[in-house]
This record gives sequence, structure tokens and C-alpha cells, in this order.
Amino acid sequence: MKKSYSITPFHVFVLLSVIIAIVLSLMLLNRSHSAFGLTAYDNYLIFRQSFHHLVANKDIYQHFTTEHADVFKYTPTFSFFMAPFAYMPVWLGLILWNMLGAVMLAFSLKAYFQKAKQVWLLYLLVIAELATNVLSCQSNSHITAMLLFGFTAFQNKSFTYSSFWFLLATFIKPFAIVFFVFYLFYPRYLVKNSGVAILIFLSLLFIPSLAVGLNQLQFLYTQMFARLQQDHGQLVKLCFAGWANAWAGTNVSSTVYLILGLIVQLFATWKGFKTQAYLVFAQWLMWIVLFNHMAESSTFIIAVSAAAIWFSYASYTKIQFWILWSTILIFTCLGPTDIFPVQWRQTMVYTLQLKAFAIVLLWLVSLVQTFRPQWFKPIKINA
Repeated sequence: MKKSYSITPFHVFVLLSVIIAIVLSLMLLNRSHSAFGLTAYDNYLIFRQSFHHLVANKDIYQHFTTEHADVFKYTPTFSFFMAPFAYMPVWLGLILWNMLGAVMLAFSLKAYFQKAKQVWLLYLLVIAELATNVLSCQSNSHITAMLLFGFTAFQNKSFTYSSFWFLLATFIKPFAIVFFVFYLFYPRYLVKNSGVAILIFLSLLFIPSLAVGLNQLQFLYTQMFARLQQDHGQLVKLCFAGWANAWAGTNVSSTVYLILGLIVQLFATWKGFKTQAYLVFAQWLMWIVLFNHMAESSTFIIAVSAAAIWFSYASYTKIQFWILWSTILIFTCLGPTDIFPVQWRQTMVYTLQLKAFAIVLLWLVSLVQTFRPQWFKPIKINA
């Protein structure tokens, strides 16, 4: 008897993700330059060239103005792991880099959408935002996938795998370290397996020394923290602080919002993690974007994936769903695109911070649901 196969939303999502990655990568390669860099794929060149600078014992955090417009701001470990792409032709590496992020994201989300009734609408949100990330050639879709894989492993009580994914994400962007807060709810389990996490941490910390030696590696970590400290004093981009200051007409430091937001999120975690683990995880995904004062448009693939996960597990009325979903689609996903005129995009995304506002709104709603779950009712949406 032949086994029948059916096309599922997941299959369509994977196919569309790969097509988007390939087509948009080819578009970038066809452009001679962009407004922000020497090429339209400047970010990819920064990642790629960082490996060549690493093995040449150079300071990977200095400006290489003849190669790319911006500077490398990630860990030496991330630079080391770019080795396969560094030896590929640029055109092939760019396509595979974007494909890798798209496919990783698709497979990491699969476990979270198993019971979602509105799965087509959730995939639509992610696809719309994925295009922005691909066009920037950023690592945010890769990081999102790592965090999702990590939490899936955590929920399955696989400490080794969850530690690996969370730490791997941390060694790309350090803010991912906050997800280890979940282990505080299982202290015995944490103590029993802490040795594995420490081993993984040390392996990731020192693996670049295979290429540069320990003295140079120490120097690079010093330079990295200096670069991060320098960035902390720069302008506020798409984040909670940017939105709050824009709407209130104030100039409150992003550090103040960071501290307050951290206190609120930690309290929500303590209150809701035991009964609403997936919702709290989604809150943290939104939090690391909203309270990162340097968050850019491409960073929001993390927050939009969080929104999709929240919609998969939360309770809400039908009108609550459509208001929140359409706000995110219009302002966060489509706000920076050519659907809107240039002046509108500038006003929506940067002046009014509506791209951030849609995620702020969902984060606040999710907090209310954590503390007042009786205000929300479950619904079934056939989509």
C-alpha cells in the first residue's frame, strides 16, 4: 500500500524561505552598491572578511574601509566559524549564508506550530519579516533558530543540547545569555549538568585560539568589549527607549528602560514560567529586541518569530488576535518595505517608531496575560 504525502504549511514555508533567500541574494549581487555600504551585501562581507583578518593576526574590530563600510562587532568565535564561507566565492557564500538562516529558521519554528490553528497566518508574518533580514544579510535568522532549537531542547529536558544552542547564540550576540534564566527553575537539574555547560562554554570561548593563539585571542576579546562599550554610547535605534522617547517627547536614557524592563520581565518569568513556559519564552525573545538600543530593522525577525510563537500558545479573543496580528504585519513587517512611499516609511519606522511599537504592544499584552490570564479567552481561527 502506497504511503500518501500531503503538502503542509511547513513544506510551503521551507520552499518560500529558500526561494526568498536565493532570489534576494541574487538581487543584492546584481546591485553595484547600497546607501549604507560599499556593496549591497556589506554585512556579509564584514562576516566573511573577519575570518581572513582573524587568521592574519589582525585586530578584527578595526575599520577596513577598502573592504567594507562598517566594522565587525561580534565575537572571535563567530569570526572563526565563518571559515567555510571565507573560502567560497562571494556570490556562492552569500546565497548559502542567507539560505542557511532561512532553512534553520523554518525547521526551528516547526516544533512550535504543531498545534497552531492559524498556522498560515503565522508563517505569513515570519516570511514577510524574513525578507528584510535576507536583504540585510544579517545573522538574526540564524540566532533566532539557535534560540528556538535551544528552548525546544530545554523543554525536552536535554540540558546538553539546550546549553549548546543557547551558548552558540551567545557567542554570536551576547544578549542570548539571558535565556539561561530558565535553568533557575530547575536547580537540581542545573547543578547536575553544569559541568557540560561549562565545557561547551570553554570550548566556544577558546576555539579561535586554534587559528591565532591565546595571546592574540585575549587581545581580541579586550578589543571586542571596548567596541561594545563604544556602541553603548551611540544613538538609540528601533527599541523600547526609542519608541517611548519619540511618543513622550522625552530623552530618557536607554539604560533606565533596560533596567526597568529587566525587572518587569524577570518578575513575569517568576510569575508565569511554570504554567506558561512558551509564552514567557516568547516574551524574552521580544525583550532582547525591544531593550537592545542598537536594534535595527533586520533584528526584528527575532521579535516577529516570538510573536508567532505567542500566537501559537496564548489565549485571546478573535478581535484581540486580528488587532495584534495586523498591527505587526502592517507596521513591523511591511513598514520598511516599498509598499509604502519613502516619506511614509521614514515617518512610520523611524520618526514614530511604529515598527517597534507593534512589538511593544504585544509584549505589554503578553505581560498582562501573564498576570491576568482570566482577561483572555481561547479561540479557534481556521486559517
